[in-house]
Amino acid sequence: MPRDHYLQVIDEKMVAQTMKSTPSCSQGSSTLFRTLGNNAVISYADYVFLLTALTKTTRQFEIAFRVFDTDNSGYISVSEFRKVEEAITRGKTGSREGALPMTTLLVHLFGERGNRKLYIKEFVRFIENLQRESHFFKYSDGLPHLNKENFARILLRHTSVDIHPVLKRLHSITSVTSINFEQFEHFCQLLNALDDFAISMTIFTVAGKPITKDEFLRASQVCTGKSLDSSVVDIIFGIFDTNGDGQLSYQEFLKVMQNWKVRSMKVCGPSWQPR
Repeated sequence: MPRDHYLQVIDEKMVAQTMKSTPSCSQGSSTLFRTLGNNAVISYADYVFLLTALTKTTRQFEIAFRVFDTDNSGYISVSEFRKVEEAITRGKTGSREGALPMTTLLVHLFGERGNRKLYIKEFVRFIENLQRESHFFKYSDGLPHLNKENFARILLRHTSVDIHPVLKRLHSITSVTSINFEQFEHFCQLLNALDDFAISMTIFTVAGKPITKDEFLRASQVCTGKSLDSSVVDIIFGIFDTNGDGQLSYQEFLKVMQNWKVRSMKVCGPSWQPR
């Protein structure tokens, strides 16, 4: 077993130092946990919440936020957030009644004293950043770049698409070998706007005809406000352009991606739904 997998006992001084080094979520970071490394302390409730955050949509957490924003103030307090964790863990928070252990997650969201207000935009941004960071660095083996084959594996991992012919097509693409985290983030924004993307595609196509790379780029910019990198589009067409004619059936792309979003929420996550 690697040395860093051993259990380590930390004292209150070490915990205090860890809390002071925890950045505020107001700054926003898509590499928060990778930056923190081993310098973080989380509770069982935090762990289950983070696991749930990886398997639910941001829309579900927007609903949950509003449910637990009991005074309709537009923000939640640390006590209201604990109710979210209690709902997810079904009351098994691992802490004594009335106790409020300050953890890295709580300090990040609510400040070292727990008196910071957490607004919905910050909360949603935190969830989105967590999901992107987890997906990217899992498949990049911790490297700053994700090769095109592993990018395809992320997109197709919860679908019925056969990965082997896809990898063969990608191997023939010499214009791109990998994408960076920023490029991956922009693509994730497109996935979060699939409904808008479907609408924008009707502007550029007639009777569901296949689309070109330029049309795909324009449609993605319409619904996200940002331009996808041409390298990402090359990989997407390598995945979905099965006959190599340089055109893509956007209906098939949407079908696979929508299926990916649905099935990815059902895998290994706690059975919790916002009410």
